[in-house]
Amino acid sequence: MNILVTGGSGFAGSYITEFLARRGYDVTATYRHTCPSIEGSNIKYVQQDLSEKIYISQKFDAIVHTACSRSGDSIEEYIRNNIDTARQIVKYARRSKIKTIIYFSTRSVYGEIQTLEVDESADINNPSKYGATKYIAEQVFQEAADLNTIGFRLPGIIGPGAHDIWLVDIVDKIMLGEDVEISDFESKNFVCICDIAKFVEKLIIASVGGQVFEYKIVNLACDKTLNNIEIANMIKRRFHSDSRILKKEPEGLFWLNCDRARQMGFESSSPQDIVNQYLDYVCDYRSSSVENGK
Repeated sequence: MNILVTGGSGFAGSYITEFLARRGYDVTATYRHTCPSIEGSNIKYVQQDLSEKIYISQKFDAIVHTACSRSGDSIEEYIRNNIDTARQIVKYARRSKIKTIIYFSTRSVYGEIQTLEVDESADINNPSKYGATKYIAEQVFQEAADLNTIGFRLPGIIGPGAHDIWLVDIVDKIMLGEDVEISDFESKNFVCICDIAKFVEKLIIASVGGQVFEYKIVNLACDKTLNNIEIANMIKRRFHSDSRILKKEPEGLFWLNCDRARQMGFESSSPQDIVNQYLDYVCDYRSSSVENGK
């Protein structure tokens, strides 16, 4: 099958591109500024501003839409990169007769969360500019009733090259020997990029085979919890760090309920495995940097 992946130069998009290519799919990945460096005989890169009319003539079986604005963008950039892009992708899918769209949304659509456990029916309460524009983008895809679409409301994604999430920040601080303040809370609001990629493939196979997605929106997260203090201590032991782990008062903490996703075949690695796999990557990266004199 031929798959179009947007955001091919980003963390999630590059991983999905490489994963699907390794699995034998022909993958075309879009980028806006810098061409990705991942190579493969079945990977093709196309420079494209997705907020404008999309000109890609190849026939695709599905679109995996990972491209989006980054935190800190202006409202104009959020609208262009999240909402306008969603509109253009729907138009392109219709013109090109592509029925399947899997897109990456965010748990930020929920805004200020008031309950301990959050499922997909939770109220949307004062989301940020990023969360609000991603929510509108969700509506654009969901209202395209002639297409088979599903959106992932994602927490922090863990994997090689992950950034801008709390777990990565903790690892960075402990590696530097800095003290860490963290809540004594059973956490599950992160997900492994490899688990997402496997779920994406499963959904593509089902959709191309004629199955209509049971849900248009699903939360993704670990299905088990691990205490934040224990996570910090795992990291500390791994790097033989002198960092102090300081407890802070819990505030605004919650769990994402991912029952819908599990019902559709999503399988999450254990939180311990996710943390350890990421620490393996960090250690390998450090060793490689030392060997290369960086």
